[in-house]
Amino acid sequence: YKVDGNENYKKFQSSVKSYIRRAQNVTPPDASDDLVYDKTSHKMLSAPATVNSGNTVSIIKYRFDGDDTWYSLEQLPQKTDAGDYVIYYKVDGNDTFAEFIGTIEVTIGKANQEITAPVGKENLIYSNSEQDLLSSKPLIDNGNTNSSIKYRLDETSKWSEFLPTAVNAGTYTVYYMIEENNNYNVFEGNISV
Repeated sequence: YKVDGNENYKKFQSSVKSYIRRAQNVTPPDASDDLVYDKTSHKMLSAPATVNSGNTVSIIKYRFDGDDTWYSLEQLPQKTDAGDYVIYYKVDGNDTFAEFIGTIEVTIGKANQEITAPVGKENLIYSNSEQDLLSSKPLIDNGNTNSSIKYRLDETSKWSEFLPTAVNAGTYTVYYMIEENNNYNVFEGNISV
């Protein structure tokens, strides 16, 4: 570029070299499929990212969203809890190619709760007073053990932590529910008494 001079300034001329680095063509890594919470840690990626054109000598690095540390694929921490995880993957740049950073989302699904169903009381006879309808509560074999079991006697009533009772003769459907949490889906069932 050139700047003309005048009576106060000399003419100035210079040049600047600029380089435009090329974009890299990178195939994303493969997310591990069908991951479900099972109290064990899971490998999140089943295959690495690959550089189709670009800095093919660079080691591809990975990190989770919110983590500042980059890892090789083998060192990438495994995850246990259900949730959606964003993984960044990076290919370093060089004199010819620009740095490449991509993302992929991997999900560990919530598990279904495993329940031993409650037992309804048998041979109940009308007595003109409230009677418990269950002889045993549902048992949480594998699930949200921190949740209270809730009950109701129809599909529209509010859930209650109190065991269901009834006065009048008849057949009752007892609905029961164990709430979801971060790792388990809600569980709902019913029993006729």
